[in-house]
Amino acid sequence: MDITKALKVLYAEKKRVDLAIASLEAKHPASKKRRGRKFIGVEKRRLVAGRMKKYWAQRRAELTSAGLPVSHLIDSPERFRCSNVEIAEPNLPS
Repeated sequence: MDITKALKVLYAEKKRVDLAIASLEAKHPASKKRRGRKFIGVEKRRLVAGRMKKYWAQRRAELTSAGLPVSHLIDSPERFRCSNVEIAEPNLPS
């Protein structure tokens, strides 16, 4: 089969598919979904803040009972390291 003939056939098929999609979309318009963040009311935000304060207080208590400094929560590079991935040191010329 000639490439130009194949391209013509494919373009014709694409045109038929595009028309079918357009007609279906016209019959059943898609609902417009709101993009972005979901709105959280003041009361719900207070509840979330209370839960997070309780969570972080518990984490600080666990660290201090384990003998680790509380700054370990913030400054530790281990926090960002994947436990199942080893990163090889680069071999730099001397």
